[in-house]
Amino acid sequence: PWDWSAYTRLVVRLRHTGPDTTLTGFRVAVEDFAGRLKDAHFSQSFLASSDWREFVMPLAGRRADHGDHIIDLREVASVYIYLPRPARPETLQVEGVWVE
Repeated sequence: PWDWSAYTRLVVRLRHTGPDTTLTGFRVAVEDFAGRLKDAHFSQSFLASSDWREFVMPLAGRRADHGDHIIDLREVASVYIYLPRPARPETLQVEGVWVE
């Protein structure tokens, strides 16, 4: 696990590279060690274009998307960047993921 308790936000820098230049929705999800056992995580939706951009996700006091589990930022287990149910193949190019 990673201790993210000293940080207030997660930043993801990426762009959508195809197959065309339309906006594409994606999600970022964070789960802690205990949440992995309960499928408890918090997530946020974003829209990516073909331009490089930094997407910011606040971290402090986040509850799981479903249920009352508060994510323990002292024990972050995983971060997911994914396309929820794309209608066709899509490509995201990720340049960096970091906490501040």
